[in-house]
Amino acid sequence: MEAVQQRQAVLGRGLALLAAYAVIIGALSVVINAGPALDGEVPAIIRVLLGLGGMVAGGMLWTGYWAGIDGWMAVMAWSLLQIPVYAWNIDGSPFVQTLEFPISSESTTTVNGEVTSLSEVGINLVGVFLTIWVVRLRERWARVGVTTVTPEVGASTFDIEHRAPDGASHLLGSVPDVELAQNAAAGQVVRLRGVGTQGEVVVIGRPGDRIVTREHL
Repeated sequence: MEAVQQRQAVLGRGLALLAAYAVIIGALSVVINAGPALDGEVPAIIRVLLGLGGMVAGGMLWTGYWAGIDGWMAVMAWSLLQIPVYAWNIDGSPFVQTLEFPISSESTTTVNGEVTSLSEVGINLVGVFLTIWVVRLRERWARVGVTTVTPEVGASTFDIEHRAPDGASHLLGSVPDVELAQNAAAGQVVRLRGVGTQGEVVVIGRPGDRIVTREHL
């Protein structure tokens, strides 16, 4: 649990939620479409592959440095692929995942009350909103950076700590890059001020124990 909290401190709540969303929705899409995919339905096979891509992208975003830039780009690609809706048979569009809200035009052929063929073209609003969410979260994460202090040469790890007025300290996260640490610290300052927490948030370069950034709450 502490590792999860520390990673959330680095990413911020929004990006952490985005990573979890990609993993969970991707996994559900794999489970839901596994049966039809094994039966050879091409759209279901593509949906399974797309779901696996979402799981990998979410994992990359959660574990990557610099808020998982590679992971962020992977989640962006996963989001963009969900925008088009195109179906050439009754098995549906291959680009949707578990959650979908399509706006589309479709044509069907019915024989004896049963749909025998279907074609559909449109967009999936879930993909649109998800893409906007991804872009805004990344921009927000980048804006909170504090980069005015030069770190101590030789520091290989940067701890983000909250120090209470009574001297108690709590480790919020630990990362190998100073700019990432400063971005995370700035995000924590906003969060802690929002709940009325007192004290300060510091970034400490280790080894050397030099305070790189200090922000009073």
